[in-house]
Amino acid sequence: MKNIGKKICVAVLSLSMIASNMTNSFYKIYAAENDSTIYVDTDQIITKDFEGFGVQWDPSDLFDYTDEQWDSFYEKAGFLKPNVMRVMLHDGDSYVTGFDENSNPIYDWDSVMMKRVCKILDFAEKNNVSIMLGEWRSISERGLLSYTDVGKTVKWDNPIWQQMIMDCLKYLIVEKGYTCIKYYNMVNEPNYYVRDNGGTDQTSYDMWKKGITQLRQMMDESEVKAIRDIKIVGPDVYDKQEAWIKQAKSDDLKDKIELTEIHRYAPKNEVESGLIEEKLKNWKAIAEELDPNVKEEGFAIGEMGLSGTGPGDCQLNARYYDYGVDIFDYALQATRAGLKFGSVWGFEDSMHVQHNDIVSTFKD
Repeated sequence: MKNIGKKICVAVLSLSMIASNMTNSFYKIYAAENDSTIYVDTDQIITKDFEGFGVQWDPSDLFDYTDEQWDSFYEKAGFLKPNVMRVMLHDGDSYVTGFDENSNPIYDWDSVMMKRVCKILDFAEKNNVSIMLGEWRSISERGLLSYTDVGKTVKWDNPIWQQMIMDCLKYLIVEKGYTCIKYYNMVNEPNYYVRDNGGTDQTSYDMWKKGITQLRQMMDESEVKAIRDIKIVGPDVYDKQEAWIKQAKSDDLKDKIELTEIHRYAPKNEVESGLIEEKLKNWKAIAEELDPNVKEEGFAIGEMGLSGTGPGDCQLNARYYDYGVDIFDYALQATRAGLKFGSVWGFEDSMHVQHNDIVSTFKD
């Protein structure tokens, strides 16, 4: 009943936008005296199990917020009422402090970063919010552990990383008791590996494919049903969506990636012209052609928003009316394109390191 109410709310808001546009004309509009019944074609299903919209809320790279600040976040998130949230751990260094002589990870589940993660998951658990959990990068790509002998080798396709992920999931689900983790996102925007590390698209794809395959196998073999039920999402790319969707829905991966998911920060004119709806329909159609199960599994946007103003990831126009209209328009077009859910970037600008003045200002 709760979800039905949200869907009805979206419909009402949609009609309110249409009405506002109509009343801005130079002519008065009168209700027709004849039959004005609205017919809804319930036989044409755009999306099965529509989950709605939510937000990305990550643990801060820098800040241990005060209780007062956390209460403020909870109040704002409660007002927002997200249906889904994307939560990305900083990296494996959030819970791994090093490796022993046998290259086994040394865990610290009481680390500062894990405490921040749990504060966010506490909100999700209490409010029945589905979580897409993940890690930005592998140990080898950044952070102190990337300088250690073992850490240098823990790339996307090293099973040490997949075992770390499994142990993290087991801790959160079994030890902490979270039931909200429904999706897993192994690598953020793998299309940028070549830009950041060199090599070729094929090399990065092969490494990504092997890592995804190993993770899915470990999940399927887990003794914990809640871990077996988690769906891996992908390709999670911001650029080259068509090419990476074809990789994600290839014969090698279509049965391992159970939710096709991409990123899109649309320019203002792409939204206002209606082009974003056509793009999303096209990407979804490509996935469905390669894997008919996509019609049942769905299609999602893990990071959605309007092209940023900067600095960094900040969208300074979020304070203005026009931005609200455009992002709502984006959401409506995405829904009509057959979206399962969308997660807007981002809940709070001090989550990640930007410029110092912006981080400090937005935190308060």
